[in-house]
Amino acid sequence: MNNILLLASALACVDIIDLSLINLVLPTINNCNNCHINNILWVLNTYLLCSSIATLILPFVTKFFLLYKILLFSSILYLSGAVTIYFLHDNLEVVLIARVFQGIGVGFFNPSSCAFSKNA
Repeated sequence: MNNILLLASALACVDIIDLSLINLVLPTINNCNNCHINNILWVLNTYLLCSSIATLILPFVTKFFLLYKILLFSSILYLSGAVTIYFLHDNLEVVLIARVFQGIGVGFFNPSSCAFSKNA
C-alpha cells in the first residue's frame, strides 16, 4: 500500500511537466521528421484529447477495477508511451500512437492518484 502511495505522489505532477516540456521539444520533433508544423501540433493535441476522454470515462472504469490497479495500469501505460517515444522518435505516426498511450495513462492517473491519496 505504501509503494502505491509513493507512486501516486511521485507521478502526480507528470501531466504538468509533460505539457511544459513538449512545447520545448516540438521544434526538435519537427526537425527530425521533416513535417509541417500543423502535423507536429498533433503531438500535443493527441495527448490532450486522449487525456480528456480518459478522465471522462474514469468513473465508469472504477466500477469494474480497484483503484490501485487503475493506478498501476495507467502508470505502465504512460511509461510505455514515454519509452516508445524515446527510442522511436523519428517516425511521427509512432510518436502519435505513443502520445495516445500517454494521454490515456495520465487521464486515468491524475484523478485516481488524488482519490487514492485521499483514501490512504
